[in-house]
Amino acid sequence: MAATTLVMAPATAHADPKPPCYGSSCNGKDAQSIGCAGGNASSVASVSVNNGDGVLTLRYSSWCHANWALMTTRTGIGYSFYVENANGDKQYAGISDFSGWTSMVNGVPKARACLTPGNICTGWK
Repeated sequence: MAATTLVMAPATAHADPKPPCYGSSCNGKDAQSIGCAGGNASSVASVSVNNGDGVLTLRYSSWCHANWALMTTRTGIGYSFYVENANGDKQYAGISDFSGWTSMVNGVPKARACLTPGNICTGWK
């Protein structure tokens, strides 16, 4: 009896797409416009401000390894806020409508989102 050997061709490799930026190369870039705010982004911390009028949220993209701050408000009152990381990178934004967000900072070190004035902040995450 002759032995039969079955040879399988390797499956075609499918590499995941590279993120548009990673860590420190994301500093100052807009998460929405370059794609970091998609399905790999999540809210990692939040704090209520002005007796519940607004919520300041720290967002994180596991794909881009970057953070940004998102502010939403019920009344549209203008707020100023920022995101910062433990390396000292900061990005500021203001809100004149019902929501707004900062540009990103490197998300490899811990980060937090803060409201100004008053320094109401999320925890470091």
